[in-house]
Amino acid sequence: MLVSVIVPTRNRAAALAGALASLARQEAGSGPYEVIVVDNGSTDATRRVAEDARTALPGLHYAYEARPGLHRGRHRGMREAKGDLLAFIDDDVEVSPGWIASLREALRDDSVAMVGGNILPAFVDTPPPWLLRLWRRPYGDGHAIPSLSVLAWRGEARDIDPALVWGCNLSVRRSVLEAARGFHPDAMPDDLIKFRGDGEMQLGRFVVASGARCLFHPGASVRHLVPLQRMTFDYFRRRAFLQGISDSFARLRQANLGDTPASAADCAPLHIGRALFRIAGAFTTAGRHIARLERTMAEGHAQGMRFHREKFETDPEVRAWVLRADYLED
Repeated sequence: MLVSVIVPTRNRAAALAGALASLARQEAGSGPYEVIVVDNGSTDATRRVAEDARTALPGLHYAYEARPGLHRGRHRGMREAKGDLLAFIDDDVEVSPGWIASLREALRDDSVAMVGGNILPAFVDTPPPWLLRLWRRPYGDGHAIPSLSVLAWRGEARDIDPALVWGCNLSVRRSVLEAARGFHPDAMPDDLIKFRGDGEMQLGRFVVASGARCLFHPGASVRHLVPLQRMTFDYFRRRAFLQGISDSFARLRQANLGDTPASAADCAPLHIGRALFRIAGAFTTAGRHIARLERTMAEGHAQGMRFHREKFETDPEVRAWVLRADYLED
């Protein structure tokens, strides 16, 4: 089985170089794989970085997709790919040496449609105490900060809710992604943010509805860069605002098109939860920071919901976009 690794990217050439270097360090015996870099309108050195990486990755293919939107980058990569297994990563992750071998192992069972693994944080500097407390808190069978797209589960390979497989480390059978009609819109530039959707969550809901399995494999792990600008309240508020747009998009499609309802886990990137506040301690400095963070994120999420709902009600272009049957041929 040929594995097609698809890396959408936009103006993050330095991070992309690290991702491609990690793909070149796969263990011997990983089997055949190709790498497709989809340049989603970059103006930096992205193309040169991709071309330079061909020395270590002879199977690398560069494609330029000028139209903005992560879903378009992902779909272009899907069309360029030759493999039956499509492995999507972000340009700011580094995959483990056994990543591709683990994906193959996970998909030996035909009932498995989708695979995810740990997304470990690679902090570029010492995180503030409140952020470390967030990372150390219990989350399911391990730890997670959904707003940073980082998680670490304990234990062996097992079934997992697809809503907990995030786009920076998501692998799926091509046949399943085609049947799901691709991804929903995601990661739009600021001037087009009203066209944001709920990204890979649509695929996860399709997998659940179809009765297929989604597997967590500890060997299919990556490290996700966490720069200083993401270790701030402003960043978390922005992520909550974007999540509000995504949640509004999903709910409007459910109400108007009868889409599969969003699961509670779909909203995980917003919620910190009262249990976390109790764990942190209401009278500790970290506890006060986390309580303030929770309020800040709730405000951001509400603003995102209001923003998107207003655009849907007043902008015919947005309304038509939200109510498209699918976005695969966009």
